[in-house]
Amino acid sequence: MSSKTVFTEIQVRYGDLDPLGHVNNAAYLSYLEMGRMKFLRENLPEYDPMMANIVLARIEIDFKKSIMLDDAITLETSIESMGRTSVRFLQRIVAESSEETYSVAKVTAVFIDRNRRPVPVPEAIRNTYSDGSGNIGNPSH
Repeated sequence: MSSKTVFTEIQVRYGDLDPLGHVNNAAYLSYLEMGRMKFLRENLPEYDPMMANIVLARIEIDFKKSIMLDDAITLETSIESMGRTSVRFLQRIVAESSEETYSVAKVTAVFIDRNRRPVPVPEAIRNTYSDGSGNIGNPSH
């Protein structure tokens, strides 16, 4: 079971580099955020990132290959699993030409209300992640 994948082209900037000439690990977090925001905007037209209705609970990144300044890369974002109030995004950074993997990240995000209490995952997001049986993953979150 998986969700639709949203693709985000990433422009590597000089400021993303560390003294060794490859993308600093901290820049990956910004790239991943861009992909999640694009995913949410495409699947939740009413989503307003300034309303802060999603918070991150966990991020894990496996770095496979260094990204250099002139690398043409694409970020693939989908939902790997879903609970009652949370989703786990699967995000891969790949080379545009060969689809060689630079990194794989799993990011757990929780939907919250204005009082910062967890709320159910929006129906529009649930609809992106279904196997047709109504089974949407582990509802324990």
